[in-house]
Amino acid sequence: MKRNSVRIILVVLALPILLILGAGVFAAADALAFAGSGQFHSEETEYAVFYPDDVHENDLSPGELPAVLLIHEWWGLNEEHIIKAQALAARGYVVYASDAYGGKLARTVPGALFLTFTQNNSEIYSRIDDSYADMIADPLVDPQRTAVAGFCFGGRQAMMLGIRNDQPAATVTFYGSGLVTNPEEQGSLGENGPVLGIFGEEDASIPLEEVAEFKSALEIRNVEYEQEIYSGVGHAFVKAGELNGPGASARAWRRFLGFLEAEL
Repeated sequence: MKRNSVRIILVVLALPILLILGAGVFAAADALAFAGSGQFHSEETEYAVFYPDDVHENDLSPGELPAVLLIHEWWGLNEEHIIKAQALAARGYVVYASDAYGGKLARTVPGALFLTFTQNNSEIYSRIDDSYADMIADPLVDPQRTAVAGFCFGGRQAMMLGIRNDQPAATVTFYGSGLVTNPEEQGSLGENGPVLGIFGEEDASIPLEEVAEFKSALEIRNVEYEQEIYSGVGHAFVKAGELNGPGASARAWRRFLGFLEAEL
């Protein structure tokens, strides 16, 4: 059988699977409407912007506020992520909630898988890079006091931005999969400020051996690295509805806030 024929057969066989997975993908409009006070960059919704509640442009000098680029989980820019962004803005930060999927949103695991497998990495990187560039150009933001942080898919993307860009004063990965464990491939990660890694001890998708290798690679490069591994929890344990209280979700969130306060 000719190679082209094999490719055609594989595509035909894959189409029903992609259609099933894609059934859980929606436009992000509902989540964005939920955001209320967020300001949205464009119809493609490359990011949503949140400012501290008591901030008014006329009350501040240019470049006065610290800022965080916050990158979503594999679902896309959904209500869960918007609540986290709003909670962070309430602590005094300008928050740019990057939409790495360009307006697409998954509400089911198959839908999230579809987005993960069908999105172009270069387009994802471009959207995130553009969001960060616009954030540091925000008149209210101090470009020397910026951080990038993300959860799950976004945790990896935060790491990757740090590898591509040496400007963030702090980088935070919440259980980002696909950790770069080769020091020669870590680029500029951590060159301008420390890195914080937050992981669940029972996370089957990120073995603790990989976490240890990530830490070792950063230490080889003399990067200041802080790490927290929370017992009794697995992947994606930081929930928007559990940011206050005694549980691991709230403790990890407080650790995140303390890190930002110290570094920005």
